Amino acid sequence: MLGRLNINAATREQLLTVPGLDAASVDAILKQRQAAPISDLSTLSLPAEATDHLKTDGDSDYRRIRRLPLQVLDTVKTASR
Repeated sequence: MLGRLNINAATREQLLTVPGLDAASVDAILKQRQAAPISDLSTLSLPAEATDHLKTDGDSDYRRIRRLPLQVLDTVKTASR
């Protein structure tokens, strides 16, 4: 797990980095939390991959999301002198 982002405190730019969230869903989140803080992620229609990286309270400990798969190297390259 790469941490969780507080959905009530995150900026639009931060929310856009969450897998599964597009601009329309981020705008809907921002609109909904203007009315009242979001207390339950299950009330939102978000994909599971997004809710895995979100929380409703506390400090964000979200650092980054890896959008590209890790690459496996066949050989190890070392610096030569």
